[in-house]
Amino acid sequence: MKRIWKTAILLAITVIMCGCAEKTTEPSSASSQETFLESTTPVEVTKDERALKLVEIQPSEDPENPAGAMQESYACAMVQIVAGNLKGSGVIVYSTEEEVWIATAAHVLANIKESAKITFYDGFVVEAKTIEYLEPQDIAVIRLPRETLVYKSADEIMDHGSIYHTAILERDAFDGAGVGDLAIAIGSKTGVAQESYAGVILEDYVYLEDFGTYMILADVYVTPGMSGGGLFDAEGRLLGIICGVAEDGEVAVAPVTTILAMTDL
Repeated sequence: MKRIWKTAILLAITVIMCGCAEKTTEPSSASSQETFLESTTPVEVTKDERALKLVEIQPSEDPENPAGAMQESYACAMVQIVAGNLKGSGVIVYSTEEEVWIATAAHVLANIKESAKITFYDGFVVEAKTIEYLEPQDIAVIRLPRETLVYKSADEIMDHGSIYHTAILERDAFDGAGVGDLAIAIGSKTGVAQESYAGVILEDYVYLEDFGTYMILADVYVTPGMSGGGLFDAEGRLLGIICGVAEDGEVAVAPVTTILAMTDL
């Protein structure tokens, strides 16, 4: 039974721009921006490893460290986003031969200028300009042309997109989620998918006035920079996007159904 939250508690929810989005020092030049983004250590991926990563994601099973196991399996579905002086996370939710879609919290992009910088888990960086916002929900979808994930030089052609994955989006994950169920938050503060924390669902669907819509509430630890990251269930399915945090640590999550409706997936 979903309990009714008092207005005072609802108003305590704050957009993660204040609690979970990490502000960065505004770069003084293009070169300093590149240096900041390249602080993520690239992951060396051989052709054989790349082929292995093309199979469907299968979360590792480690009952003593479920968050770490999920993080290890899902780094390839996560990104880091830098927009102006804000830094957050994102989740790859859709991919075709033409486009790749990344879901994030809209406030991560609040200070965007001409484009946002997207860093993938292997250190590859691209610029993003095509963004769709869903109001009043704090959700945005970044659309990247698939060809932007192909690096070309005089000596080589590297298709980075072949080593990334989309998160598992299933309405059944949201429909089957219940109070007390395991929930794992994954995001990035200093790199891509560098942090993961296990918690539980407090409310599977509750109206939050600050967001003007129904959200998931979770009791899970989050840190600056994890805004826009993903909340996953025990089976590795995406439950939603991390959007806000209350003073007592309760995390507001836009449910995966919002993304499904927005993207017509």
